[in-house]
Amino acid sequence: LTRLAYLHWHGRLEQSQPEHPLLEIRENWKVWLRDGAAYFGVLVGTLAVYMLWSKFAFGTFSPVSGQVKRWWGSFPARVYGGATRDPFDFFGLGFEPDGLGWVPIANTLGDWVRRYANTNAETQSQYLLMLVTLAVAIYGLLALNTRVSKRSVTQLSLIPLIGGSILQALYYHAAGYSAFKEWYWVSQRIAAILVICLVIGVLYSLTSKIPYREYIVWGLVLYFGSNMWQIYSTGMQNVMRYNRWSPDTPYMDIAVLLEENTEPGSLIGFTGGGNVGYFIQDRTIVNMDGLINSNAYFEALQAGRAGEFLSEMGLDYVLANPALLNQLPYDGQYNEYLVSTDIFYGGKQLLQFHPPDEASASASQPADN
Repeated sequence: LTRLAYLHWHGRLEQSQPEHPLLEIRENWKVWLRDGAAYFGVLVGTLAVYMLWSKFAFGTFSPVSGQVKRWWGSFPARVYGGATRDPFDFFGLGFEPDGLGWVPIANTLGDWVRRYANTNAETQSQYLLMLVTLAVAIYGLLALNTRVSKRSVTQLSLIPLIGGSILQALYYHAAGYSAFKEWYWVSQRIAAILVICLVIGVLYSLTSKIPYREYIVWGLVLYFGSNMWQIYSTGMQNVMRYNRWSPDTPYMDIAVLLEENTEPGSLIGFTGGGNVGYFIQDRTIVNMDGLINSNAYFEALQAGRAGEFLSEMGLDYVLANPALLNQLPYDGQYNEYLVSTDIFYGGKQLLQFHPPDEASASASQPADN
């Protein structure tokens, strides 16, 4: 089909005689192999080097965080949100926060639909209708000026960019990826902005007979630019108010709490809390969900030996919700190592972490007041 399309495009279809596929392969396999290696070699070679380096440096070919999240998605329980159940998210077209990728197209349509829909099913159906309508409208608009549209689509690489963005979303969701985040969808946002720019460019090409069109365009740019600047600056002023806090106000209360109730040099386990590690002083935060830990810890967590692993590491404390530690993916692996304290932060409790024999002895002693 590719050969026939090529011959038809160059006007040589009538002069060409179809060849047997095996003969075609025999005559061209060297050229295809050479060209394919040159085209894909940069990507495949770079990826291979990275995977080998990761294996030697971290003991695994791919990032541990991705393996952990795929593992979470395999649980029957909805661990950290679980794998997506939304068909729009599955294809990367969602309009909810974590699945929101095609900004500002998807969020604009989603906000408009939610404003008028009464039920979730109605929201889904109306959103699908809006997507189809918008796609048909864009295609019809591009057909009004095919010369500009074809050149722009090619120069902007929209077809591989859009196709790659959809495949990226499918890669995550088809594997049951859990706890996906909004910031994963960078390529979708770039593609959405380029599509909008393409539509505006085609519309501009159709206004050649309108007098003073450049002044009108600049007026629209100034209008929308000033509105966007006002929204952004107002948001920044509300979030980062001048002199709202005194200079000695701690950036994170939880870091101060831990510094007051743990010894310098302590290893403190968190089920999340990676950001605390940036601000706490003279202590080390150990991630317990595995996302920013090691492949060895991930394997221990899967095998039910995570408590033993952290004990050998010398963990001193855990700040977590005790009920969460009895659920997947932890499943009570740390219970025999933990001793309760009377220190709480929100829904979390500071727990001492000891080997099982020491933990039992500490738990049997009365708490000091």
